[in-house]
Amino acid sequence: MTQQKKRILVADDDPILRQLAEDVLSDEYEVMQAIDGQDAWEKALVFRPDLVITDLMMPRMHGYELCEHLRGPEGIKGVRIIVASAKTFATDKAQ
Repeated sequence: MTQQKKRILVADDDPILRQLAEDVLSDEYEVMQAIDGQDAWEKALVFRPDLVITDLMMPRMHGYELCEHLRGPEGIKGVRIIVASAKTFATDKAQ
C-alpha cells in the first residue's frame, strides 16, 4: 500500500526561490507553487496543503494576510505555516 505524499504550498513572488524550494522538496512531497498571497490562498482552498511556506513581502496579498486567511474560519484546519523572509525588524517578528 502506497502512502500519499504530504502536500506543501510554496508562496513567494521570486520565481527562483519557488523553484528552488520545489526542486529540494519534490522527491518527498507534492509541491505546488503560488506567485503571491492571493494566488496561494486560492490554490490552498483546492490543493489543501499540509504545510504552507510563505514569504511576507508579496504583491496583492502579503504573507501576514495569507496567514490570517489560512487560520481564519474559512481557512484550512491544521495547516502548518512556515514564514521565510529577509525582514529583520523586531516589529515584523512581533506580528
